[in-house]
Amino acid sequence: MAVPCSSLAQCFWASADVISVAEIAWLAGLLEGEACFMTVNRRVKDKTYKRIYVQLVMTDKDVMERAGALMGTRVCDVPWHPLASKAIYRTAIHGDKAAGLMMTIYSFMGERRRKKIQECIATWKASPGRTKVQRARLELTAGAS
Repeated sequence: MAVPCSSLAQCFWASADVISVAEIAWLAGLLEGEACFMTVNRRVKDKTYKRIYVQLVMTDKDVMERAGALMGTRVCDVPWHPLASKAIYRTAIHGDKAAGLMMTIYSFMGERRRKKIQECIATWKASPGRTKVQRARLELTAGAS
């Protein structure tokens, strides 16, 4: 079974026409155990804005490359750390794409991660960079699913 990518609420993959439910489930399982779902402050001039992120850091390059391909992100080497015995890789997604990813994997996540995703999405929806019309459309989309 495949999921068509036609809107942000349905799927966040801009480059993929179709992604399988199995791939979404695999990515959700990986992110459940290894990722960080977070809100960070972004300072622009004298104002502070909230931005949502999903970050994944691991030492398994093949797993990171697969996750990065599914997320549509680059996998970067993390600078050497004196306590690290292996190479460390990182990928992250933020903003609208992070929100789309969170909404896509939400049903596969455990209770604790769902709560964190809800907090992140609420922050994203309330972002001052969104107009009232955009926020209303998000509410309609969320209510339809």
